[in-house]
Amino acid sequence: MVLRVEWILLCDAIEVDDGIANITGAGIDSYEAASLPLDVKVVMGVMIKGVMDDLQHSVTLSLQGPNPLQVDPPMDPWPLTADSSPNTPEGWESHLLLPFSVGFRATEYGTYIVTASIDNNSESALFRIVRPDA
Repeated sequence: MVLRVEWILLCDAIEVDDGIANITGAGIDSYEAASLPLDVKVVMGVMIKGVMDDLQHSVTLSLQGPNPLQVDPPMDPWPLTADSSPNTPEGWESHLLLPFSVGFRATEYGTYIVTASIDNNSESALFRIVRPDA
């Protein structure tokens, strides 16, 4: 069965424990930098939805900016086994909130795009690197 990325939420911090998410700074869209280069850590929650099928899937993150980016560590696909819950009726959709963080060195001010993909379905979120006076 195909899973999909329902949304991406950029934030300051996210912790998911036993089905409960604690999110701080939800909806962040700008990082201030008095000077560049700047080491940036982008934290996000990625909501995956679909009929869980006990099969192996891969979540892929990508990051684009105004210039080529060196991501640390490199973003390899993240394996995900979407286990179905015994309490979910067959064929019903479930959801799974995954916490991720991506680090990179910003060398230019401007707009950046982070994209999460699973089973050829994707969603993106935008953020900016700005000067403090902008």
